[in-house]
Amino acid sequence: MHEAELRFMLTALKKCHVPVYLLQEKELFGGRLDMGLRALMQLEESILAHCVKEPFALEEQHVYTLCDRFGCRYLFFLLPRGQKRLLLVGPYVNRAPEREEILEKCERAGIPAVLTVQIEKYFTSLPVVVEEYLFSMIDTFCEQIWQKKTDGCIVALESREREAPAVILTREDARGDWNMQLLEQRYDFENEMLLAVSRGQIHKARAMLNMFSSLSFEKRLSDPLRNLKNYCIIMNTLLRKAAEGGGVHPLFLDRMSSSFAGKIEQMDAVNAGNALMSEMFESYCRLVRQHHTRDYSPPVQKAVALIESDLTQELTLHALAESLSISRSYLSSLFRKETGVTVTDYVNRRRVDYAALLLSTTQLQVQTVAQHCGMPDVQYFSKLFKKFKGETPHHFRKNNQKTEA
Repeated sequence: MHEAELRFMLTALKKCHVPVYLLQEKELFGGRLDMGLRALMQLEESILAHCVKEPFALEEQHVYTLCDRFGCRYLFFLLPRGQKRLLLVGPYVNRAPEREEILEKCERAGIPAVLTVQIEKYFTSLPVVVEEYLFSMIDTFCEQIWQKKTDGCIVALESREREAPAVILTREDARGDWNMQLLEQRYDFENEMLLAVSRGQIHKARAMLNMFSSLSFEKRLSDPLRNLKNYCIIMNTLLRKAAEGGGVHPLFLDRMSSSFAGKIEQMDAVNAGNALMSEMFESYCRLVRQHHTRDYSPPVQKAVALIESDLTQELTLHALAESLSISRSYLSSLFRKETGVTVTDYVNRRRVDYAALLLSTTQLQVQTVAQHCGMPDVQYFSKLFKKFKGETPHHFRKNNQKTEA
C-alpha cells in the first residue's frame, strides 16, 4: 500500500537534491548514510548507531529528528508495520554555514586541522533545506500512510557520538576517492543548473542556486574578492554557452555577457557575489524564454535575429528576404508556419513591446520613442500601439510610468 505516494515523495526529495534512503534492516548502519563523512575520519559506525541501538524497535507513527555533532541534520521514521523499511532523509543543513563556523565546529568535534579543507568541501555539497517545507512534505506523506494526524509525533533525538575521532589522521589520509566523489557531485549539480538555464526554467535554477553558499566559490587565490570575480567570470561563460544551447542567438548572448562582465569587475565586496550570481542565472533564463529560436529553421532564426538586432532598420518582408538571399514568398510562408504570425505582425509586436518598455522606464518624448522603434510617423505609431496595447502611448505611460522611490 501507498507505494505510489512513497515513489512521489522520494522523487520530489531527490529533485530538491535532498539525500533520502529507503533502508532494509541490514542496510541501517552503512557508511553511505552520511555521504562519507565518518568514513573520511576512519569512523566505522554510521550516524544511526549513535542515536538508536535498534532502529526497528523505534515507536511507529513517529518522526525522529537528529542534529549530529558536525551540524548535519537528519530525520527518519519507520514505514507501516510489516514492511521492515526505514526512511531516512539527510544529511542537510538548514542554512549555509560560513567558513568561520565550520572551523569552530571542527574544533568542537575534535576534527584534526588536516581535514578542515575537506570538511569545507563537504558542507558545500550539502543541500540547504527550509525545514518548514520539508516537515510539511513529510507530514503530508505520513498522514496518508498512517491515516492519522501527525501532531505531536515528532521526536528530537540527541547524538551520543564521541567528542574526538577514533584515529588521528595525516594529510595523506584525507586524500583519495572521497575528494573525487565530492568533485563529481559538484559538477553534476552545476550541470543540472546549466541544463535548467538552457531550458529557461527560472524557478528551478533559482531553487538550486539557493543551495549555494559563499563556500561554493572554491578558493583558488589568496585574494577572496579576486577569487570570487574569477568564479563569476567562469560562470558567466558557462551560462552564455547554456543559453546558446537553449537556442538564443549569439547577438543577444554577447550583449548580456558583456554587461555582466562589466558588473563582475565593478564588484567591490565579497558579499555581493551571491546577489550577482542570482541575477546572472535569472537573466540568462529569461533570455532563453524570450529569445530562443531552437525550434525554428535556420532562415527563420536569422530573420528573427535581424529583427531583434535593430528595430530602427527597414524590416519589411522584402528587405529581410533580400538580406537572407531567399525569396519573399518562401520566407513569408516559412516564417508564418513556424512562428504562427506574419513577418509584419512579428515586427510590429516587437516594436510596440520595446516602445512600452521605453515609455515606462524613460522620460523620452513619444515621438522620440517612436523613432527608436523604427516608426517615425507618430500618428501611425500611436494607432499601432493602441491596437496591441489597448490604449494610447500617453495613457500607457501615465498608468505604467516607473518612478523612483
